[in-house]
Amino acid sequence: MSEKSIVILGGGPAGHATSVAFPEALVIEKNDYRSEARNFGPHFLWRDLGGFKCRPTKVLSHIDGAPATDESVRRYREKVGRPDDTRPWHDEYGVEATQYDILEWPSVRGLWGWKVDRVRLRDRVVRVTSTSGDTDLSVDVQYDTLINTLPMPIFWRMTDLFRDLDDCFRWTPVYVWVEPYREDQSVRRREEFKFENPWDRYINWISDKDNPCYRESWHENGVHHESLLKDDRWMREPTHTHYPGKIWSEGEKTLGLITRFAETHGVYFNGRYGSWSYGELLHHTYENALSLRRRLG
Repeated sequence: MSEKSIVILGGGPAGHATSVAFPEALVIEKNDYRSEARNFGPHFLWRDLGGFKCRPTKVLSHIDGAPATDESVRRYREKVGRPDDTRPWHDEYGVEATQYDILEWPSVRGLWGWKVDRVRLRDRVVRVTSTSGDTDLSVDVQYDTLINTLPMPIFWRMTDLFRDLDDCFRWTPVYVWVEPYREDQSVRRREEFKFENPWDRYINWISDKDNPCYRESWHENGVHHESLLKDDRWMREPTHTHYPGKIWSEGEKTLGLITRFAETHGVYFNGRYGSWSYGELLHHTYENALSLRRRLG
């Protein structure tokens, strides 16, 4: 397979994780993520992975301010739209765990500052345009194998075969804002939680349906609040920042059909966004990339 041309769309966390399994691949990314490591959202590692420079991080998790129980997990899952989720919960909500923060992405072969305009599946060509403000240069990139880590609905909008598949992708808006620590909160974080390092964190999952927040994460720089509803009380606070995110439900059966069709054109999908896989974390993305490597040879 080393003689074939492999292209990875997206140079964020999923693209970097995928490139570890495919070091010969060309990564195409409109931004520049080469030095930006992100340690939140789907990017937690539950164990140290080869190819990444990581540090161990103590994570203390509660539901409603107390150790999780079967009942509190049930309430929480019902609140966030997962009432039928009966998977074991101790890895996700266990009281104390060691996770690994990514300090530095591995070096990858990248085409940085180029956005994807069109994917011509029949020709196995990606049309890209420079994002530099002083040029409108566009080029065609030929591939034998294409691995997409961009959000799947965006990928299909860029293809020459399917452009109207948005109904296949279900999602829910998430609103996130950061509340800077008060001094008493900062002291509590260090003393009550018995944190030895400034990067250790406390996560409190909230099952109360009347509370718009579903998670509070106590990080180095403040308390991160995440809500399924827009809470205007927080949005009006000038000291708080916020931005929209997304979570999503399991894809419809149609997704299986179109992904299998894509494989006949040498296209594969990886990452929470890229494969539209609910709950996927970065270590899953990395393992899926290794599995795809073995599968393709």
